[in-house]
This record gives sequence, structure tokens and C-alpha cells, in this order.
Amino acid sequence: MAIRYTNEVVGSYSRQTNCEAGIYVDGDIAGLVQYVLYDQELTISHIFVRPEYRRQGYGSRLMKYIQKENPDYKYKPSMMTDDGAAFKHKDLPLENKFVSFNNWLSEKQVEEALHTSGTPTDSSPSTYDRSPKGSNYKSQFPIAESEEKEEKEEKEEDPKYGCVMMDANIKNWEDFHLAGIDKDDVYYKPYDQSYGLEENPHVTILYGIHEEEVDPQRMADMIEFYMKPVTVTIEEIGVFEGEEYDVVKYNIPITGQLQKYRDVFIQVPNTQNFPEYQPHMTIAYVKSGEGKKYATKLREPFRVEFTKGVYSWHSSPEKDPEKTSRKVVNLAKKEEEKEKDKDKGVGLPPNIENLPLNNVENGLPPNIQK
Repeated sequence: MAIRYTNEVVGSYSRQTNCEAGIYVDGDIAGLVQYVLYDQELTISHIFVRPEYRRQGYGSRLMKYIQKENPDYKYKPSMMTDDGAAFKHKDLPLENKFVSFNNWLSEKQVEEALHTSGTPTDSSPSTYDRSPKGSNYKSQFPIAESEEKEEKEEKEEDPKYGCVMMDANIKNWEDFHLAGIDKDDVYYKPYDQSYGLEENPHVTILYGIHEEEVDPQRMADMIEFYMKPVTVTIEEIGVFEGEEYDVVKYNIPITGQLQKYRDVFIQVPNTQNFPEYQPHMTIAYVKSGEGKKYATKLREPFRVEFTKGVYSWHSSPEKDPEKTSRKVVNLAKKEEEKEKDKDKGVGLPPNIENLPLNNVENGLPPNIQK
């Protein structure tokens, strides 16, 4: 597969430069991006990817390319869809197939990009208007318009939930654990950074928390009060198989601690599509059908200590639906401080001293919920 790029200045006025770049796969155009250079900043106006090339990382490669072509300009994430969703992209290889300003996108190539079949339709323009005034790129690129609508519908249908998890501190996670995943198997999803290789090893305690019904700080208080570091032994790699992607993960045995923490947090308002608790530590999201080849018993089991409790939620659902924030509690440090406080005779902080301990049947205290 040969990937090459084009880059072109399509207009310039008042210290603003309007540009357009394209990405080609084996000679066929896969996508276009229109961007602006102004005041030492690079912002995106629109990005279009043909339907047959969607969810394969070409938009992300195109973003990386234009940043490399304009090293003196700082990339500023900008709004590019009708619902105000910011473009999210992974750091993918460019395949070293560059075409710079010496080989700009021709009118013929643009015309070909407007049709998936190469045959003009009634909605397709006879010419491509690059005029900076009054240009309606969506009407000139009907493929991109329908794609944006589909992406918007997907976002509206996908509910956002909060999550309680425990982070692990694993040395050489990237070099040793992630290196075993073939890069050609990795699954990426445009506009969503939660797929691909897992950069932050963790075990989920409870996903599906109704963010609008709980206070993040109260969730952090619960984590600090109930949770302690957890140590487990990893013996095998498993896989969750799906139609869209597979999840390659380390299987984690259910310990008394993990089950207790789930029993505590499942009392907050939540939605569960998978009631059975299967603790695991995700390694990577891979293309559907590719996960099973990674499932295996480890020849050398290893121990993992989860030392941080985390509540993750979507802090700006209206402005940036994919942006998440985290409340992190250092459980190891907390235990050390608790031992010191015992020696000094110091009690629990006032805001959590009345919470029920080891008695989840009593329910959560009122101050946990908003």
C-alpha cells in the first residue's frame, strides 16, 4: 500500500493563509483537509474522508502530515463539525510518502475525489470552487456531508458514562507489553482517542456511572475512604471478541478486594450492559477477528500492583463530548499517611468520617450524590 500526500495554498489575505492537503492510497484520493495558517497558529476548517477509507487512521495521518509541513505553526485544536466536536487523532506513521508544494492537488484529482464511483451525480459540482468567499465545501463534497451526519448520529446514540478504575504502575509497559501487538492489527476510531494501544494500564471497577447524577469530588471521597492498593498475579492473555473490534487484555482474577469495591460503587446510579464482572487490564483494541491469535497462557506470570484509584468522567459534554477528566487518589501514599496518622492519634477527615465502613448493605450516605 502506497500512501502519498499533497499540499496547496488556495488563498491568502490579511496575514491569513488558507491551505488544502490531500492523502492518496495507491493512487486514489482518500481524504482532504482544509486548514488555516494565521498568527503562528494552524487551525482546521474541515476534514473530509471518503466512506470506504473511514476508521482506518487516514484522517490522523493527514493531520500529522500538515503539522510536519508547517513546523513553525502551533497546531490549535479547532471545531470542525456542526455539533462542535473537536477532531481527535492518533499519532500514526506517515509511511514516508510525501508530496510537497511542488506537486499540488490538480483540478482533475479534486474532481475525481468528489465521486466514489467516478461517475458524476446530480448533486456533484461541475467545477471545484476554491474561492475563499462564500465557498460551501460541504455542498461540493457530498460524500463528506453524509459522513459528518453519520458521525453526528453515532455520537448522539453513544451515551457517555463515568468510570471508577485502578491504575497500575508497570515498568516498560510500552516496550514490553504493547510491543507484542502487530501495528497492522490495531483498531483506531476517528474522533475517539479511547481506542488503539492502551497507554494507561488499569483495571475497571465499575463503568456505566450516570455522570449527571453524581459529584466527582464525592466519588473521589469514596475512593479514598474505601479503597486500598490491590496486588494480583497475571497468568494469561484473553480476548473480548466483537463485530467492530476485539479487545486484547490480561485476565485478572477476582479478588475479595476487587469484588468489594465493585459492590460499593455499583450502588451509585449506573447502567450495566454486562452485569457479570470480568476484571481485566486492556492491552489493545484490534480489528475484529484478529484478537484470538493473541490469547495465550503466559510462560512467566507476573505480579501487578494497582496503586491509584481513579474516577473518570466527561467534564465538557457540550463543548467537547470526548474530553475526559480524572480524579486520582494515590492509594499507596494514603496508606502510608494513614499509618503515620494512627501513630499520632489523628482521626478521619470530617467529610467522610461517618461513611459506613465494610457495610455496603447500608447504602451510600446522602452526601455522595448531588
